[in-house]
Amino acid sequence: MRYQLFLRVFLGLWIFGFSGVTTASALEVKSGFSLVQSSKSPVTSMHYFFVGEKLGGNFTLGQTLYSAATGTGGGAVFWGYELIWRRSLSPNVSLTLDGFLGGGGGANVVYGDGRMARVGIGLSKKTSDTTSLDASIS
Repeated sequence: MRYQLFLRVFLGLWIFGFSGVTTASALEVKSGFSLVQSSKSPVTSMHYFFVGEKLGGNFTLGQTLYSAATGTGGGAVFWGYELIWRRSLSPNVSLTLDGFLGGGGGANVVYGDGRMARVGIGLSKKTSDTTSLDASIS
């Protein structure tokens, strides 16, 4: 009986769910490592994961999650919003300016209220239609 009810609900949602299908916009997804050179932080590098959507023009807005990757500050996690501006210098190379504002904590790494702000400038090299390599400083 439970199985039949589950099957009916699942099939109903599946059938009616496709009746309202719309076109999804492409999201920009970035993942990588940032080196941290600060005498105040026990974290020496952080992994980041960004998911954003193009706003129009040269701007992309999204959310980024940073987590401690190396150093003695394991457990540090920061989440927030990131705005990226991209300007094409050639067909395969772009100049990027980005800013992050968020907060987090963990592992006694955070001093003050846990806020994290970052501004960066970098270059992006397109390696395929869906992949690029980025180098930046912030």
